[in-house]
Amino acid sequence: MFGAHSLGIIMNYWLLSATAAGVVLCSGCSKPAPEELFAKAERAKKQAEAAVDTTTRTERLHALFAPALESYAELIDTYPTSGLADSALYTTGVILNGGTHEYQLAVDSYKRYLTLFPNGVHAEQVLFMIGYLYNNELHNLDSAGAFYRRYLGRYPNGDLAASAAYELGTLGKSPDDLLPKEEPAPANVAAAKTEKQAHRRH
Repeated sequence: MFGAHSLGIIMNYWLLSATAAGVVLCSGCSKPAPEELFAKAERAKKQAEAAVDTTTRTERLHALFAPALESYAELIDTYPTSGLADSALYTTGVILNGGTHEYQLAVDSYKRYLTLFPNGVHAEQVLFMIGYLYNNELHNLDSAGAFYRRYLGRYPNGDLAASAAYELGTLGKSPDDLLPKEEPAPANVAAAKTEKQAHRRH
């Protein structure tokens, strides 16, 4: 039989062993740091960009960029107040726009950015891009106009203000409508041309 002193030593040993095991297990289950997730997403993004060519279908594009999008999403959901979450959500929109060409998803991502980071580093560009995608890719002129006006109201002297004003002023117009119209020839010029043609016939 163990004495009380021996039992105490054994119990302490068990407790220490259990604590050590718990520390090891927890270290294996701990969440990656935001910097680690961002770096992982950036590596996956570069790998996807290197594998893309002009013939890649949308389904394949989404599969290529999926690892990057998943890591960005994990960072945003796990560390929503991290400074890196701002960049992660912005880059998600960039990928969905220029990488996978899923324009509605890009708009949704950009809108989420404005909700989470209304004064974020990329807020001005994101606001313009929502209007641009609605106009040029989704052909929703009402929404495009609303976001261009919202941009101009908030950033009247912004870097993209001239572009927003131009896009707003040309909503719904075809490329032919935007071509400069030829001015009709003045009457005296037209008369001179007619006279020349008459002389040639003779």
